[in-house]
Amino acid sequence: MESERRSPASIRAIILGGLCWILTLEFFIGQAVAQLAWTGAPYSLINNEISDLGITACETVKGDYLCSPLHNVMNTSFVLAGVFILLGLFFTRSVWPKGRATRIGLLFLAFAGLGKIAVGLSPENVDPMAHVIGSLGFIFSGVGLVMLGRGLLQWRRWAANLSLVLGILGVIGSLLLLPALALNQGGCGRTAR
Repeated sequence: MESERRSPASIRAIILGGLCWILTLEFFIGQAVAQLAWTGAPYSLINNEISDLGITACETVKGDYLCSPLHNVMNTSFVLAGVFILLGLFFTRSVWPKGRATRIGLLFLAFAGLGKIAVGLSPENVDPMAHVIGSLGFIFSGVGLVMLGRGLLQWRRWAANLSLVLGILGVIGSLLLLPALALNQGGCGRTAR
C-alpha cells in the first residue's frame, strides 16, 4: 500500500478530477432529453444506436425513419463526456500507481475520451467515417479499465476489482457489437460504454 502525504493543492486536483468523472453522468441526461424529443419510429434503447439521437437530419435509414430534433443536446453531451474524461485523467494523474498496466489503461481511457469528442463533433449522418473511428473509443474504454484494474491490484484492491468488473462488462459489450451489427446495437453499445 502506498501511503504518502499529499499537499492541499494535490488533494484539490484529485477531488476536481473525481468531480469531472462524476460529471460524465451528464451523458445519460443528454441522452434522455434527446430521446424525449425523438419523432421518428419509436426509439428503442435495445435496438437503436445511441448515435441515432445525434443524427442532424430527419431521414430513413435501413427502413427506419430517424428524427432527433434535439440532436445538438446529444452531440454536446458526447463532447462534454469526452472532455470530462480527459479532465479527470489530467487532474488525477498524480494519484495513479506507477507501472506499465496503469500507463496503458490511462492511455486507453484518454483515447476513449477523444473518441467521445469525435463522435459528438461528427454525427453519423454528417461524417460517417470520423464517427465510426470515434466510436472505436468504446472499445478503448473497456480495455483501459481492465488494464487500470491490473495496475491497481497491489495498490487498492477494491478499486482494482471495480475497474476490472466494469472493464470486462465494457469489453463484453464491445464484442457483442461485432455479430450484432444488424441485431441489437443499442443494448450492446450501452453495455460497452
